[in-house]
Amino acid sequence: MADNGAIITLTTDFGTRDWYVAAMKGVILSINPDAQVVDLTHDIESHNVLECALFLRGSTRYFPSGSIHVVVVDPGVGTGRRPLCVKTADCYYFAPDNGVLSLVVPGEEPLEAVAIENAVYLRSTVSATFHGRDMFAPAAAHVSLGVHIKELGPEVDDIARLEIPLPATVDAGVVEAEVIHIDRFGNVMTNLDRMSWEELTGAHDDAGAEVVCGSVTLTPISKTYGDVPSGAPLALWGSSGLLEISVNQGDAAKKTGAKVGDKIRIRVGER
Repeated sequence: MADNGAIITLTTDFGTRDWYVAAMKGVILSINPDAQVVDLTHDIESHNVLECALFLRGSTRYFPSGSIHVVVVDPGVGTGRRPLCVKTADCYYFAPDNGVLSLVVPGEEPLEAVAIENAVYLRSTVSATFHGRDMFAPAAAHVSLGVHIKELGPEVDDIARLEIPLPATVDAGVVEAEVIHIDRFGNVMTNLDRMSWEELTGAHDDAGAEVVCGSVTLTPISKTYGDVPSGAPLALWGSSGLLEISVNQGDAAKKTGAKVGDKIRIRVGER
């Protein structure tokens, strides 16, 4: 890769009040002044690796081929966890080896990854508590200038994977999903996608399906928020491809009391 104007994105749990993000940008631009540094988010909940993994799944696939994604949600910074550079078919990820890449690096494909160790591509002093500035940012900037990832350190053949819950059939025609995220609108996102729904139930559509979230039963599965009156709850396949419980112009998490980890049951409709 040799594109001085390469896109380098930043995803962290740092917030923007402090100097942490600014320091990372300064390091990148000092090495490659032409880099296009893009803030994806700095509002991941502190230390929430699963939330970050879900965020990466929903965002990085839409960036141009060759983009470089620097990810720093790193509760194990300074410990034995490895700092990684992983190359996929479309992009590069610089991230701690803590499972944060579980949803963007396919487990069934050969892995092209290295542990970042070569001091030539790091800052001269590496803080034990700020690898984002001292390891990930400079290494990413050097790769944006054409350094091959194998120059960064030894190859690795596995990465940490999160144990992400999977939906399952619990009774004839009944699938149990789990709440894995609640967005800023209060939409309650589950781990069930349309393909898994069809595989688990044998149903070719969701006509007549019932979604049970706590004491709330929703049927049918809607196509968009406006299918129900303002303030009314609904279930739908969201833009992420996952089944969501929402409220038209309202907050489904508050209305239903749903929390991350709660179980949601979906019953197949009459066929």
